[in-house]
Amino acid sequence: MVKTKELSKDTRNKIVALHQAGKTESAIANQLGVKKSTVGAIIRKWKTYETTDNLPRSGAPRKIPPRGVRMITRTVSKNPRTTRGDLVNELQRAGTNVTRPTISNTLCHHGLRSCSARRVPLLKPVHVRARLKFAREHLDDPEEFWENVLWSDETKLELFGRNTTCRVWRKNNTELHPSNTIPTVKHGGGNIMLWGCFSAKGPGRLIRVHERMNGAMYREILSANLHPSARALKMKRGWVFQHDNDPKHTARATKEWLRKKHFKVLEWPSQSPDLNPIENPWRELKVRVAKRKAKNITALEEICMEEWANIPTTVCGNLVKTYRKRLTSVIAKVSISVSERDTSKVFVLCLLVMSLKHRIVTDVEESCLGYVALWLRYVALWLVYKKWDWDMRQCYWFRGIVVGNCHYPVPRVSVSLSCTPSVSVIILYPSVSVIILYPKCQCHYPVPPVSVSLSCTPSVSVIILYPECQCHYPVPPVSVSSSCTPGV
Repeated sequence: MVKTKELSKDTRNKIVALHQAGKTESAIANQLGVKKSTVGAIIRKWKTYETTDNLPRSGAPRKIPPRGVRMITRTVSKNPRTTRGDLVNELQRAGTNVTRPTISNTLCHHGLRSCSARRVPLLKPVHVRARLKFAREHLDDPEEFWENVLWSDETKLELFGRNTTCRVWRKNNTELHPSNTIPTVKHGGGNIMLWGCFSAKGPGRLIRVHERMNGAMYREILSANLHPSARALKMKRGWVFQHDNDPKHTARATKEWLRKKHFKVLEWPSQSPDLNPIENPWRELKVRVAKRKAKNITALEEICMEEWANIPTTVCGNLVKTYRKRLTSVIAKVSISVSERDTSKVFVLCLLVMSLKHRIVTDVEESCLGYVALWLRYVALWLVYKKWDWDMRQCYWFRGIVVGNCHYPVPRVSVSLSCTPSVSVIILYPSVSVIILYPKCQCHYPVPPVSVSLSCTPSVSVIILYPECQCHYPVPPVSVSSSCTPGV
């Protein structure tokens, strides 16, 4: 039976309106030119559901059962590089035969899409620490400071290379049509190396490097173009020069030359192109140059000079104004603070200490079990100090640890046993230890103050943990008070 065309929403509404006016199904069918059975079906649907819209339909049953869906989603979550063929074979071993498009549709339904892996710089632990240190030190710098920075870098443009990605609209079997292809030659058909600089007030000079750059050539480029660029951009007095940690930039002769010329150089973390806003003008330049389609190296150089000068000043200004977002992104994503797994380790250690402490009834300080518990407590502190790289003196979100005679500056304490929301307080008796946990605090507002009060405590140890807290407000002081406390 051939499926007929579905009635429009207006026609269905007219049928309901005529039915409410008192007309019969036959009269409505004759008036609108539709079948009587169709009119009756629409009226019955309206009486049952009070609507004429299409209701959700069940559709065909899914080929992959719920257990199989959980299995493939768990597999790709553990190993994102799993191929569709691997998933098809895995389901086939479980007794379900599906095709690769079915795998793609199922994963897409659960928010998983197949994408090209991004190529990013290799970050070693030393690079991660340097990036985080740079972000913390400059997080509170005013916008005027970044507006007075002259950013610089080098880039390479190929004549027929892949300077930019290009997408085309085409029909089937026309992928090799000249209008749908990008011509390529070996080694890109030649390339040019460029050195450029810019600030919040616009692009500076752009220089082509004709030979292989070394330290001496780099110093010649700076000598000929740095001061003219700063004067053209009307940089304020005391402006700062930025370049990355390329060996030519960090050579001893280059550093000595910059020191003699009295240039202020911004200390830069290695492997951090995402922190340099000049990468955005480079991208803009390559897109503009690709549209011009240069025929030779000379034309490519001329086009680069023209398009670099045409980059709007507003683009440069916006890149510098939003620089703080780059720093907060580093703190949020590339932080070396304690992860969730490390936080659970600390929590397990604290619970172990608590269980040991509760078993002690008398002679806590003299009992062997008490010393074991005390030792475990200091092991937890050592993990916080050394193993997991928590620097209480520099961390914005970690304000102090009070344990005996602590050498770290600890704010004044007012302690009461009333815990604020989202704060876990663990008290270990009889030698009281108060552990205050802020689990995974990512708030952007000041953390509420914590107060813990203890009555008649021989000795008090307070551990305050703020794991993965990325708020940029100083955490309020935590106070510890006791009616009779020999040492806090």
